Amino acid sequence: MLKDIWANRTLIWAFTKRDLRGRYAGSTVGFLWSVIHPLAMILVYTIVFSEIMKTKLPATAELGQMGYVVYLCAAILPWISMQETLIRSCTVFIEYSALIKKVSFPPVILVAYIVTAGFINMLISFGVFFIIMFLTGVGFGIHILLLPVSLLIYYLFTFAMGLILSSVNVFFRDMQQIVSIFLTVWFWVTPIVYLPKALPENLRFVTEMNPMNYLMNLFRDPIFENQFYHWREAILFTISSLLLLIIGRAIHKKLRKHIPDEI
Repeated sequence: MLKDIWANRTLIWAFTKRDLRGRYAGSTVGFLWSVIHPLAMILVYTIVFSEIMKTKLPATAELGQMGYVVYLCAAILPWISMQETLIRSCTVFIEYSALIKKVSFPPVILVAYIVTAGFINMLISFGVFFIIMFLTGVGFGIHILLLPVSLLIYYLFTFAMGLILSSVNVFFRDMQQIVSIFLTVWFWVTPIVYLPKALPENLRFVTEMNPMNYLMNLFRDPIFENQFYHWREAILFTISSLLLLIIGRAIHKKLRKHIPDEI
């Protein structure tokens, strides 16, 4: 699988560039929509949870009124990217069925390009976020240098999930709708817009069992908490992502020869 991706890296990048250019082709502001959408969501959640519901965050004296914005953005930006990527991954094999039916075309590179396009969009959103933080006088500590590690683990996890969903959806076409509903539920059981302690004590085990909580912490620890990772959480999530990738590769390998006939 890695050999296919590396051998076709130029093609993956060509697909990615076409996707980024064509996503908002013909619209008035074009590519800026990829920034406007997350900013609008951030604004809504900030007003609702920070101003209306008066969510109080610990250890935000240095961040001042921007504390909740930093807390929110550190998690919601990777979430938005992952959600879009997984939903698009479900149908990518069907969308490019004409290419997949060619014997020399490895389907896995389609998942790689979808994940890469979403990843670049997330990087742009983070770039805008950091610019806003700089302009508002909010600084970051030395631990922000850990962010590339968080991004790498995020990419690994998202690719593994995308590979599984794209392969299974060929044979079970309701997968995209199920994933959309599941992601909505997953969003609200993950402490992204609220604090973990906001949950009743008898429900906090949901957070502890939720792998997405640990992925969000990989971003929040260096950005919001300005600290090193909770090493046990980081190692366990990384190992889990690698195992998920192995499972995804096995599923894809088993189904790959039947995919052209099903699409």
